[in-house]
Amino acid sequence: MPATTGESGTVYAVDTEPLSKDGGQSILYRCRDADGVARVYKEYKQPLTDLASIAWVSAAARRGREVVPFAERGAGLGSTAESSINWPIDTVRRGNSMLGVVLPLIPDSFLQDSGKPRTINFLYVANYNPPPAVTRVGVLIRTCDIVTVLHDQNLIHGDISPTNLVWRAASPHAYLIDCDSVRPFRSTAHRGVGTPEWIDPRRNAGRISAHDEYSDRYALALLMYRALLLNPGAPHVVNGKTASRTGIPSTLDPRLRALFDRTFDDPLAADLRPTAREWRMALKAVFLTDDGSTYRADALATLDPHVGPSASAHRVSAPAATTVTPQPPRSTTAAARRWLRPGSATASRTTNRRATGRYPPPRPAPPPPVSPRPHTPHQQSSGPPPRGSTPPVRSNRASSTRAGLLTGALIVTVLGLALAIGLRGMRLAMFASDPPTATGPVSAAAPTSDRQMATSTVDPGTQARILDSLLDQSAASRGQVARAVQAVLVCSDVAWNRDILAAAETKRKAQYDTATQIDVSRLPGGTAVRAALLDALRNSYLADGSYASWAASVEFCASAAPHTSDYSTADGYSHRATDAKRTFVAAWNPLAMTYGLPSRVEGDI
Repeated sequence: MPATTGESGTVYAVDTEPLSKDGGQSILYRCRDADGVARVYKEYKQPLTDLASIAWVSAAARRGREVVPFAERGAGLGSTAESSINWPIDTVRRGNSMLGVVLPLIPDSFLQDSGKPRTINFLYVANYNPPPAVTRVGVLIRTCDIVTVLHDQNLIHGDISPTNLVWRAASPHAYLIDCDSVRPFRSTAHRGVGTPEWIDPRRNAGRISAHDEYSDRYALALLMYRALLLNPGAPHVVNGKTASRTGIPSTLDPRLRALFDRTFDDPLAADLRPTAREWRMALKAVFLTDDGSTYRADALATLDPHVGPSASAHRVSAPAATTVTPQPPRSTTAAARRWLRPGSATASRTTNRRATGRYPPPRPAPPPPVSPRPHTPHQQSSGPPPRGSTPPVRSNRASSTRAGLLTGALIVTVLGLALAIGLRGMRLAMFASDPPTATGPVSAAAPTSDRQMATSTVDPGTQARILDSLLDQSAASRGQVARAVQAVLVCSDVAWNRDILAAAETKRKAQYDTATQIDVSRLPGGTAVRAALLDALRNSYLADGSYASWAASVEFCASAAPHTSDYSTADGYSHRATDAKRTFVAAWNPLAMTYGLPSRVEGDI
């Protein structure tokens, strides 16, 4: 076997026979590292020589060396939204050229019996006997979660299409591949690849030379249109023009119709296209009950008739789908630094743990589900790194400047919710966790005061829900900070964004103070969980404060803000916050599974 050495210093033994030659721009080989862990070597037919493209792929690989080993040591690839992105983990260089990348294997659960990836066209093309609406909606929710994580890191995929997205029916989920293509929003690109019938109309019209963030949004809307309505043909380009959408039932919820209108009424109006987060919120609002535990049969009924003659058979075999936790933006500092400065992490050598079995099927809704089929190992499809750019996303002034945390009201509200989790209706497995196992309704009575909530007489499930409510508040703060830091980096509205950062510091300090008062005495391992959360929140608000000081010192910059000592201090706090978040997530998710709460990823804190 030939050997090749990655940029990280890891030596890989590469098979001589290609695993796949299907990719037009690359060839795939199975390879193994020094510990025998199986990977994929994706060799570019034409080595990359453009320095910017090489830098983007190297940055993606550095991120992969953080995400992939961490996931493999835990619940496996695909166990979180970020580990459902097939990040490259190493690059192969020769002089000033990049010859290829090393990637993880696609988890077995996303493969067909033949060993080939179950690509997204199997979700909606009639000849492939698509699954019922409940499965399709579950896969789409997960897809939105993955794209949200990517975009919240200010990264573009650039070719979201049937060949680059795979899925599974058991505990419905998605997995994004061909991710050596990811690049920053503000990257400069002059050309890029695209999949026919999934190409941004702006590119067909000559408005852009390569796909960008808004192109990802367009492809996501196409996926929603085709997978929800089982209409694979339209809208698509005919003789250079985008054909009108058809086949939208009059009974489709107006919230979904509005998102389709924003995408397709004017195909060139990129700024109107909904974000992945907007699609996810709409899917949950339309198809899930208020507590997120059950699908709405009446809403699904508007979609299932479109399956065709085999609709009844599909409904009989429908497994329950899953929900996912929304992914607030990663700290722009953490994301931007990894993309804008050199440096790499040491590749971890770990045992390759598969995701198979980590998502057991949820409790079946009547009628019973079909057991998932066994799979055989396979590698992933290939494709070259596309290129593109997009304008910055600006924060909303009104939402960004709200400060303070209404702690008491929030907790009372959360505890007052009844979690109606029964046998009737279709069950949902929370992201990266088993589904609820209760056979009757589960509810929590709302206490009458914060003092009562803080006593040790509160049951552990209630204590977990109190902590969970704070996590939701913490998540809302991240997007404001990410966008504000990104804006200051390019000297955009610096004074305004300085105020946003200062307000975020106040808000997250209040969240930290609230966390110190939450009683976890009856929660198994609660002390360690809270300690990790406090560490994360403390470093987060200290980072916010340092960012605000940095913004104040560069208020009159022209095009690019200098990295002052305050910026470096914020950088350090942000890294420490990320480490604490990972520790917290590892401790929290088993508890979340036990008490029927959403599991989290580091971007949720």
